[in-house]
Amino acid sequence: MRKLYFNIRREILTLIRDKAGLSILFLMPLLLIIVITLTQQNAIQSVSSATIELLFIDHDQSTMGELVRKGLSGSDEFNLITQYKSKPLTDSMVKALVARGKFRVGIIISENTTEEAKQKIISGLQTLIEGDEKEGDTAKVHGIRVLFDPAIRDIVRISILNAVKMATTGAESSLMTNVLFSRLSEVIETKDSVSLMILNALQDVDVDELPQQVVEVGESYPGSSNVIIKPNITQNNVPAFSLFAMFFIVIPLAGSLIAEKNEGTYDRIRTLPVSYLNILTGKTVAYLMVCFLQFLLMVLVGIFVFPYLGLPALETGNHYFAIFVATLVSALSAIGFGLLVGTYSTTHNQAAMFGAILVVIMAALGGIFMPVNMMPENLKLISNLSPLRWGIDSYLNLFARGAGLVGIWKNLVLLFAFFVVSLGIAAKRFS
Repeated sequence: MRKLYFNIRREILTLIRDKAGLSILFLMPLLLIIVITLTQQNAIQSVSSATIELLFIDHDQSTMGELVRKGLSGSDEFNLITQYKSKPLTDSMVKALVARGKFRVGIIISENTTEEAKQKIISGLQTLIEGDEKEGDTAKVHGIRVLFDPAIRDIVRISILNAVKMATTGAESSLMTNVLFSRLSEVIETKDSVSLMILNALQDVDVDELPQQVVEVGESYPGSSNVIIKPNITQNNVPAFSLFAMFFIVIPLAGSLIAEKNEGTYDRIRTLPVSYLNILTGKTVAYLMVCFLQFLLMVLVGIFVFPYLGLPALETGNHYFAIFVATLVSALSAIGFGLLVGTYSTTHNQAAMFGAILVVIMAALGGIFMPVNMMPENLKLISNLSPLRWGIDSYLNLFARGAGLVGIWKNLVLLFAFFVVSLGIAAKRFS
């Protein structure tokens, strides 16, 4: 333990002396997350033209359900899914698939939505015709539920929700027309004094006074816990760029290994009764502290600084131990990557260039800059090999979907295995 203590102390002192390296590790990711999040929040950007698979259940089986289905399926942006693995969708199935991130959105149209909407329209017309000065029933029909993946990007969520509302409004307009023609046909057939009085009253009705938006489009975010976390760019960007910052320790860590090789420090250490595994363990503990400090700073910025910049505050949920474990194995994975680069690089420039480029490539493949589900299929397959993909999936499950350790254990195993293999390769190469 005494040898390990002095190894850790030596690494910390080396880090403290490298002011430029520390600025890269802490200031760069903080500035990056603020600038990128502000840009995403305020930029006017179009949503990707890629088709969005949308789970769809129509319990109504009448006018509203059919018109909403036609409105959405007629758009090139959506592909309506009514079956999963050759089985008809159920409410619980849709909720589970969206909660796990298998699909980004699901729509459920409730039973009797058309009939309830008709009654609401008729009631509103009757109130207008009778000239009732009392305020009518403003409650809407809870007929359409839109379930979003809690990890969905905010701009995509808004675009989908607007499309569903437009389809619903079109369906309501058609239903309103049917109701009006039905009433007018009754007037024309009967021609009694009461019917003529209704016809005259309808002539005096302003179109803007007709019942509008009688069916409510409700949002929900199925997750793995009872904590409701509304998706926004903060929930995506803070964990994503925290992980990105961790992997950038490759530059100082690899540089430290190269300096020890080139300056003869390692040769002097080998004359002492200290194993190289002990030395690597000392580096691992020292850089673990750096990674946890990086993560803590990013989280604090998300919670306390973002609201002052007009951005949504970060919500961490209540799985604090799971977040700690995810951060631990993610940091170990980043350290393992740094050890690999430092082991196989021969110069500082080589390590810096090679390490930085690889981190950016793994980040792009892992979904740091763009959601994985928006990538081509071949890139989606390749992204499964990126440690950053495993890490960001774990964080999104925790921060956005409310999952616990059970929901992220596979990714944690992959990250820890990557660290163990990397550490083993580095120790063997120098043994």
